Amino acid sequence: MIDFNRASPILMCCLFLATLANLQGISPPSPASNISATKVMSALNRIRRGAGLLPLRRNAKLSESCFAHAEFIANHGQESILTEADADSEGGDFIVIEGPSPERAAVYAGSTFFHRIRLLDPGLLDIGLGWSAYGEGRWIVVLRLSIKRMGYGSKQVLSPGKGEKGVALHYGIPAQGLKETGTVTSDGDTSGTEQSGIEGSAGYPIILSFFGGQLPDELEIALYRPDGSKVPAWLSSPDLPILDQALQRNSYCLIPKSPLEPQTRYTVILTGSLNRKVYLRRSWFITGPGE
Repeated sequence: MIDFNRASPILMCCLFLATLANLQGISPPSPASNISATKVMSALNRIRRGAGLLPLRRNAKLSESCFAHAEFIANHGQESILTEADADSEGGDFIVIEGPSPERAAVYAGSTFFHRIRLLDPGLLDIGLGWSAYGEGRWIVVLRLSIKRMGYGSKQVLSPGKGEKGVALHYGIPAQGLKETGTVTSDGDTSGTEQSGIEGSAGYPIILSFFGGQLPDELEIALYRPDGSKVPAWLSSPDLPILDQALQRNSYCLIPKSPLEPQTRYTVILTGSLNRKVYLRRSWFITGPGE
């Protein structure tokens, strides 16, 4: 029994909010839910921080639709119940991912190139976030992106960023490898032939995106090990995308043919021409211990 005459104002306030929530048929948010949201946002913002971008803010209104969408997918097994009109009204873009936990699902999203391209948009500041359990030990996570197309001018975003540490080793979910199929140019092939599809376990992609500016006339990306040897990789570009152009956008993605080595420093060299001038950029990153 609570002695309301001696109860603190804070306790009384909590009791009032809990009672009001129950009267309205709404369960108060549990500490576990808050912890999960914090971990997911931390995983997403780690990707942006490495690329020198502002952190994302979780938007409560967008998150409401994310939870509803995730629950529907978990119960009905359908990819989407959102129409194009719904997507436009809620922010224009959404991502659906799966993982053993909401946090790991966010990490997997960043380990692909087509999801990471959208997460690295400089105009993205607000995001909706929701999730639902999906079978034993599986979670569906839905992200809704609110992107402002004005205000950042022309910007190039490289990921992993220069000096970034703890970079993942695999493309997407390690157990599944790279599932996308399409047409890409095999690195080192000067004949101009094309290779269809990428199968098996691939490495963490290196991405250079051009936002609000002109694309290079030509661009090559090379990844080197500490001993100076070149990492075999595929290159997916706006001209030869592994998926369709809508997913590739104005981005160049180098996809190593095998997972990266743990706790290893890699060097990235980008060469080409932009606005009829030589384009040369050098960067480096260090991988994490892996899973």
